Amino acid sequence: MAKQSPPFPIEKDINLEWFDAEKAVWMPYADHGLNATFKGLFSDVVVEDIDLAKLLNPRPSSTFVVRVGGNSMKDERITSGDRLIIDKSLPYENGKKIAYWLNDFQGWTVKTLSIRNDGYWLIPANAEDTSLFEYKIQEYDIPWGMVTWLLHNEYHRK
Repeated sequence: MAKQSPPFPIEKDINLEWFDAEKAVWMPYADHGLNATFKGLFSDVVVEDIDLAKLLNPRPSSTFVVRVGGNSMKDERITSGDRLIIDKSLPYENGKKIAYWLNDFQGWTVKTLSIRNDGYWLIPANAEDTSLFEYKIQEYDIPWGMVTWLLHNEYHRK
């Protein structure tokens, strides 16, 4: 029997980055929203500090960062080189992004979780790539955690 091809690109190695839960990361923060017009630009903005480590990592024992490889989720604005913050402690939710280990393909992926009557499915999001297809999760595949934040560098995008 021929070996089955994966339904989408699979990462064999995962690039983990850990938060230092004891180290605050302070940045200026304007809590009153950002006006998208030039009228009154920054005239009434009150700037305070926000701890990004606390915001992005409320549960340090179960949270980590991974770098994305591939563009199978580009229609959801997740592209190669982005960083995802994953929390292993959160419950699985239909329609949310999830990181998964696919045992048959010995690799990692991030997809949208679809919970249906016939099981759990991983859904890619790249309409330009017709080789991608939905994958029904097998009992021996391993959920790794829910995506809580997407760190997407908009400035350096082509």
